[in-house]
Amino acid sequence: PASLATFTASMLGCDSLQNIYIGDGSTTYKSVDGVLFSADLKTLVYYLPTRADESYEIPAGTEQIAAGAFSGNAYLKNVTIPASVKLLNANAFSNCTKLTGVNFADGSTEPLVIGKYAFSGCTSLASIALPSRTSAIEDYAFNGATSLSNVTFAKANEVSKLTSIGTSAFFKTALTRVTIPESVRTLGDTVYGNCYSLVTATLPEGLISAGNRIFSGCSALDTVNLPASLQTIGTGMFANCSALKHINFAAGAQLSTIPSDTFSGCTALEAIQLPASLTAIAGQEEDSSSSRGLFQGLTNLKTVTFEEGSKCLEIGISAFEGSGITTFTIPSSVTTIRNKAFYGTALTDIVIPKTVARLDGYVFGNCKQLKSVTIDAELSEILDSTFENCSA
Repeated sequence: PASLATFTASMLGCDSLQNIYIGDGSTTYKSVDGVLFSADLKTLVYYLPTRADESYEIPAGTEQIAAGAFSGNAYLKNVTIPASVKLLNANAFSNCTKLTGVNFADGSTEPLVIGKYAFSGCTSLASIALPSRTSAIEDYAFNGATSLSNVTFAKANEVSKLTSIGTSAFFKTALTRVTIPESVRTLGDTVYGNCYSLVTATLPEGLISAGNRIFSGCSALDTVNLPASLQTIGTGMFANCSALKHINFAAGAQLSTIPSDTFSGCTALEAIQLPASLTAIAGQEEDSSSSRGLFQGLTNLKTVTFEEGSKCLEIGISAFEGSGITTFTIPSSVTTIRNKAFYGTALTDIVIPKTVARLDGYVFGNCKQLKSVTIDAELSEILDSTFENCSA
């Protein structure tokens, strides 16, 4: 009826309904070809989940797709979104399981926001070309779009305006390569978590902050390139990336801290060069048996080096415990080496530089291949346990 003031999808319960019509004179809603719009035609309010059309072109002039507008439609395969659209609200196309084509029309520079869960669960969507005017991709936007293997952010002759990608935005998609526009400044938590086909990722120069576990569970990930602009990373960035072999920090990196669980489960990692900006090699937390040292237990890790001009001051508790390192040069900036830092490693020789003022217990304990130790530091005390069970 024309008197309808508020529409909710729960009003409708017909399994075969194809069109919605509104009586003449409504000041709230209008029907266009059986699709519900706001009276001013700026918001597409509802497209029936039972509507059987395979293609739909949203009318020019539409500025918003309402929350859940197309959600759950099991027939729609292709949709064209006009240049006038500025916002896809939450769940706009979520669980449209047959959707394979999303075409964004050209002709606007107005910022476009892809809202939360906008294409979540669109399991047939394999590729999408987002317009360069896209300014934000919000949380879970493509979460569970399990066929999605290709995403572009701008045409070849255009520059993307994207500045942020939200939490789990591409979680559990089929992406094989990640290249993010240089306009992006922040990445949310688990952005690419459990992308099992992901092999390479390049984070852009200009990126400042990356959230927790952004690549966690990417079991095929082999190579990651990190920019100099990156200032903070969250916990577990590469947790359980069991194929990871190459981590490349750009020269002049600004990272001062790498959380202790960053490489947990990176069992294929063999070598890494750490940035000079790093102030500590993170260790276990005090009185926490569940936390781990940065490289603890990585038995295939043989080589860890530092970019020239290292600012590292501390090697933390169990930082290298049980790892496979055979040689290591302690930077001349280090002042503190904590408990069990190199416990049970395959080191054969070590030089402790004169800058070291604190050498805790069991630092080199159980290093059974350690044959040569040079101590340049003027230590007031060396504990009996420091070299315990170094049988060589």
